[in-house]
Amino acid sequence: MDKRIINNVLNSKILKELQSIATILYIFGVGIGMLFNYYKYMEFGINIFDYATILDFLIAPFADFKIIFFTLVTFLITWLIYRLDVIWKRYHPASYSRFSFNLTKFSWYKTLESFFSIIVFIVYLFVSATIYGKVSKKVSLSQTEVSIRFNDNETISGQMIGRAGNTIFLLQDNAVKAIPSSSSMKELTYPITTIN
Repeated sequence: MDKRIINNVLNSKILKELQSIATILYIFGVGIGMLFNYYKYMEFGINIFDYATILDFLIAPFADFKIIFFTLVTFLITWLIYRLDVIWKRYHPASYSRFSFNLTKFSWYKTLESFFSIIVFIVYLFVSATIYGKVSKKVSLSQTEVSIRFNDNETISGQMIGRAGNTIFLLQDNAVKAIPSSSSMKELTYPITTIN
């Protein structure tokens, strides 16, 4: 009987840990999805926050496989680097201390190490989001044109950039057309300064 109680306690702790990890991963994924979508659309001069709804950002990690993959790989790499650092510090303290220029003996080293780790991680995210935006732009420019027909049978065609909320973004003649899909307004057109 005691074993069952212990197993129940362990199982509930493990379940709570898994729930916490899943929640952190999801919030992390939403943040990365927002950042990546911002840079994807900013390549075309679109501020996605003007058009997107909350739901767009909540499903952002699942809307693009590349974002899911990047989130999981980033989380895994971050965890592995942390574990390797802990193992190196524990089992080879002399070489670890030499590698860190003997700064490990100071009390402020741990704080400095954490600060620089966070800074490097943030820079990594922004650089990755910028690269994602440029790659997404190349993919959009290489797509074949799509056509949209309106209620009055007028047709518009262009290369699909994406969709946010109730707005469809098309690239047509070096201009981005923001077409509301559920409004009486037909389209908004604003030019892009450079498209390469």
